[in-house]
Amino acid sequence: AKYFIGKEPLHKLYPDKVKKVELFGKKYNEVIADSKIVINTHRDELCDYGNIRDFEVTGLGSLLITDKAENMKELFVDGEEYVSFLDKKDLLEKIKYYLKNNEEREKITLAGMKKTHNNFLAKHRAEVIKKVFDAKLKI
Repeated sequence: AKYFIGKEPLHKLYPDKVKKVELFGKKYNEVIADSKIVINTHRDELCDYGNIRDFEVTGLGSLLITDKAENMKELFVDGEEYVSFLDKKDLLEKIKYYLKNNEEREKITLAGMKKTHNNFLAKHRAEVIKKVFDAKLKI
């Protein structure tokens, strides 16, 4: 996300198109669910991929466009369950493309939602944690 450092926030650059949203809980989820596209960036640490927003966006049925395609391949299939971008130009091109191509956007959105619901809910994480504990405790 280093290309965003020192840049104006999108809500200031495009006040007629981008809202500054500081919401939590149900309202936050409603904004994501009502969005056609949600942009995500990860911090520069190697471990920061698969952040919570990746799962919130896909799980709530919006198209996730995010960076870190190399690491994200462990979680989702690029172009099938989410869309990656390389830089600002690539991001803008993909936003324009997917806003014009509703059917393709919806196909990716639904595949991402299915992947999240089948693999990345809290119950799935709890099952993994239980297996680790069971193995350590030899239950």
